[in-house]
This record gives sequence, structure tokens and C-alpha cells, in this order.
Amino acid sequence: KQWYQRRVRGNIDHSKALIKEKLSCDDNEIATTSLRVSLLCPLSKARIQIPCRPTTCNHLQCFDASIFLQMNEKKATWQCPVCDGVAKYPTLAIDAFFKLIISQRS
Repeated sequence: KQWYQRRVRGNIDHSKALIKEKLSCDDNEIATTSLRVSLLCPLSKARIQIPCRPTTCNHLQCFDASIFLQMNEKKATWQCPVCDGVAKYPTLAIDAFFKLIISQRS
């Protein structure tokens, strides 16, 4: 198995729950009715191949795991390219839901 196959989040339900949480209405006057997530990696500006996100972040946007690891191999910053939070290797997880979406869009 490749390294990223061992890091896939258990199932698609985690991402779906995060989406539902983002869309839930906490305010009586303002409601979020849609969410936009790019399939382009914020690091390479190319299509994400291996959608990855730190488990410590609560955003939906993923980045390409291989690009992120290559960049940190050269200069180890371990900083999330989406929110600038800490993104150490043990917290990285492949997002199964976005992996499915990407495979269906190929």
C-alpha cells in the first residue's frame, strides 16, 4: 500500500458531517445555503490528485498531499496552505469524500 492509502479518513461520513455543520443555521437571520470548494490545489494551482487536509483544521478545502509533502521535504514549515494553521505529518488525512468527487470528475 502507498503511504496515502493508510491515511484515508475512515469513511465519507466525516466530510459530509463537516458540510452539514457548515450549512447548519445558527443565526435566525443569516443562513449559509451553499459552499464552494476548489478542486485546484492552493499550492500548485493544479488539479488536486490526493485531497488532503489536517485533522486539526475545520475547513473543507483540501490541498494535494504529494505537493504538500514535497514542499515540506525541501523546507519544513508544516503549515496548512489554506488557513495557515499547524499541519504536522501525523495530522494529515486523505479526504475520502473529495477523493470520490475527484475520481468522478476525471
